Amino acid sequence: MKQIQQSQKIVSKAVGVFSTAVADVEKANDILKKGIEADSMKISAIADQMDKLEEQIRQLEDDKLAKGNEIKKNENLLATLRQFTKEA
Repeated sequence: MKQIQQSQKIVSKAVGVFSTAVADVEKANDILKKGIEADSMKISAIADQMDKLEEQIRQLEDDKLAKGNEIKKNENLLATLRQFTKEA
């Protein structure tokens, strides 16, 4: 009988160790899942910032184009004015 009790004690201890190991691994997974959620939120925030920056780039490119067109119009006007002043 004593041997059975000793055996059950050893088995109980072993099962307890495994139960603790399972709980520890579950805790580790919870930590990792929270980390994934945090990373996903950071990625989303960065993507939003990138979208805003890309829109700013498009606006600046449009502004450059508009300014270039205005310069061309001014150069045409200058050419006309210079011809007028040469004739006068």
